[in-house]
Amino acid sequence: MSSGVANDGDESGNEVNVNDDAGIREPAEDTCHVVENADVWAELTDGVANGLNNQKETSSLCCQACKDLGADKCNLWTWSPTTRACFLKKGDTAYQPLDRRPGIVMTAGAVWPEQPRYVGASVGASSTDAKHPPTCLHTMITSNGQPYMNWQTRVFFQTWLRASGEPGSPLKHFTRVLHRTKNDELMNEVPTIRITPTHKECDEGCDYAVKDRARAIAEWSQLADSKKCSHVLMAEADYLLVRSPPRSVLLAKGHTYGFLFGYIIPWHKDAAPASEKLAEATWGADPKDWPDLKRVPQSGNAPQVVHSDDLSKVATVWADLVEFGETDVTVKNVFGWVRDMYAFDFAAAKVGLTGAGLSQSPRSARTDCPYSYQKGL
Repeated sequence: MSSGVANDGDESGNEVNVNDDAGIREPAEDTCHVVENADVWAELTDGVANGLNNQKETSSLCCQACKDLGADKCNLWTWSPTTRACFLKKGDTAYQPLDRRPGIVMTAGAVWPEQPRYVGASVGASSTDAKHPPTCLHTMITSNGQPYMNWQTRVFFQTWLRASGEPGSPLKHFTRVLHRTKNDELMNEVPTIRITPTHKECDEGCDYAVKDRARAIAEWSQLADSKKCSHVLMAEADYLLVRSPPRSVLLAKGHTYGFLFGYIIPWHKDAAPASEKLAEATWGADPKDWPDLKRVPQSGNAPQVVHSDDLSKVATVWADLVEFGETDVTVKNVFGWVRDMYAFDFAAAKVGLTGAGLSQSPRSARTDCPYSYQKGL
């Protein structure tokens, strides 16, 4: 994903692709995803020259050597600007976070899998066919109506209004899904759909404030309101939109665009007891029926751009897994406050959601240009 700019080129002189439908100019994607003063930890590719035995004059040539090997053998690379040593690596995912610390002199990068873009009508085009909503992005957040969250919602909504007003922005609709037994003070201030919660005690605060989130989203995904756009941006009240995302975040059905959280590792030994419980709840008691847990994404429900049809599929499975987690001591103790994020990941694996969105950071290739900012991350 890359940031929308108004000029005909970026600071590095890269060409700019113009999405005529969206009206947003985007720098050509850096397919090597180069980051200076960074390293990435992964196994060296077997059977090929590496390091000083594989010197390349530029980081681009090092990246090309990785591309030439193919994704099965290489998806990460590092290059030394002093020795020209090129290290070709194979990580569990090409979206693995880079190590960026003072003193690192290496240049690192990744070769991401190509993701299929969504092909639909022009952004903003009207449609009366519920099965084929207009190509646009419907931002959705959830809330239990607590005062602090309402304050956050007010701030986020104002940043959304500003971002959605940018020329060509795909941001067209906004909904706050309120999981609460009664209306609150924002009903007439922010577009809101209220869903009666399963855990009514959370109106006044409870031990896990988001335990109703998944079920509320599942119910909302069946309503006409959720079909106003082809895609939904699942966000949270404590986000700020710095600028509008371009249309390129809208991927084909079956693919989503989201964020890799380094602390979500379903296959890690410390996570194994709870991951196995969720796997059993998802695919059954026989481990032979489970996929490799490395196929379970390191993500969460937000931020996530997903086709509205895919949201309808994943949300119910996600909600069921959240409810299971609330009854299982192991899941609660091991995963703690991120247990609904793990539940979403297992649900996504169950229904077959794949692609960049389940691993890729919602930032441009120029890592200083984020579209959104989440406090606390």
